[in-house]
Amino acid sequence: ITSYHWVLIAEMAERLGFGITVPIYPIAPEYNFHDMFGMVGDVYRRMLQETNAENIVFMGDSAGGNMAVVLTMIAAEEGLPSPARHVLISPGLDMSLSNPEVFEAERNDPWLGIPGGLEAIRLYSAGIDRSDWHISPLYGDLSVLP
Repeated sequence: ITSYHWVLIAEMAERLGFGITVPIYPIAPEYNFHDMFGMVGDVYRRMLQETNAENIVFMGDSAGGNMAVVLTMIAAEEGLPSPARHVLISPGLDMSLSNPEVFEAERNDPWLGIPGGLEAIRLYSAGIDRSDWHISPLYGDLSVLP
């Protein structure tokens, strides 16, 4: 999480009057998909003990947007209620790279490169195929999303 994110979070909390939970989750290469979703899943279950799901919003930027969507899908599999809304900022939803336009877009992308992204996914994915919905939620059950 960057200093920009912290400024955005503080401003949103002040303007909206909402409580905000920011899970500082374990990341690759030391940790993987299972570690991260074990932790953020526990955070969500604790939130549901204190707050109704209709008062919960998942917000995420890039990998955090991916996490918001995948966590909602995992929660649905567990029979947990979905959050009321998602606020997704440039979420990573298709890590399979099956869309050839990704390679064209990379030429103009000032932030991310495909080789580095593939290595990050390899380290994080714990051997799960990139086209599996746990990694690429675009291929999951989108009907469970708010």
